[in-house]
Amino acid sequence: MNKKDNRPLSARETAVTVICSVLQHGKSLTEALELSENLEARERAFSRELCYGTLRWYERLEAILKRLLKKPFKAKDLDITVLALVGLYQLIYLNTPDHAAVSETVKLCRNSKKSWAKGVLNGLLRNFLRNRESLEQAVDAQITQRFSHPEWLVHQLTENWGERTADILHENNQYPPMSIRVNQKSALEKLTLNS
Repeated sequence: MNKKDNRPLSARETAVTVICSVLQHGKSLTEALELSENLEARERAFSRELCYGTLRWYERLEAILKRLLKKPFKAKDLDITVLALVGLYQLIYLNTPDHAAVSETVKLCRNSKKSWAKGVLNGLLRNFLRNRESLEQAVDAQITQRFSHPEWLVHQLTENWGERTADILHENNQYPPMSIRVNQKSALEKLTLNS
């Protein structure tokens, strides 16, 4: 995002920058996330959630965005497109209060050199909130958009698994379980050093 001042990027600004570098420059998400390393731990975690979530649900979010816009943003305004997607992700998938998701998204336009977009994003996100149910139903009618998977993969899964495809796609979108592993070698080394 283009900024007017030298203040550090917020979690949301960092997320937009990271996602833009993935979409525009073909960076891997792991590589692009290095941009979030200077954020404090809580902000970094939030920024990463925005990145992972927006990219995980990109197909669905983009389909909703297309229905909200009369014409798409220009290619040079990818940051505004991504900002809209991040705003939609917060409204749909996070527990972010509606007013906070909308106002924080619009606020980022005020901080950038693209303040013209604040009215557009404000209207777009509020329009989504007013018409959420019908928009989501329309987008979810197509399985690739409902589960945010590429058409080739859905086709292959349908060919191989038939009626179980929707269950597989649903499970594929779930967060992986957390696992903790104790490094016993390190624990033994500490015990040996302390003895």
